[in-house]
Amino acid sequence: MNIYLAPSFNRAYKNLIRKKPKLASKIKEKIEIFKGRSLQESLMLHKLTGSKHDTWSFSIEEDLRILFYRTNGDVVFVDIGKHEDVY
Repeated sequence: MNIYLAPSFNRAYKNLIRKKPKLASKIKEKIEIFKGRSLQESLMLHKLTGSKHDTWSFSIEEDLRILFYRTNGDVVFVDIGKHEDVY
């Protein structure tokens, strides 16, 4: 599985890290868990519904999520942020 980063993800990530630099290592750690075992319970992986029905989400910490979609066996990260901002 390859992971690609959409421009929207890159922008959101840079803004987030600028405000909270210590989150960078936590995000990297969770992405590594996702790459190795995407069904890991600690990620709280789930498919979204409604207008984002093709999108999935996993947790970095209590109120921080990465949104992504799957395509041809690969993954594209499209957003990262607080629950209320990305849903």
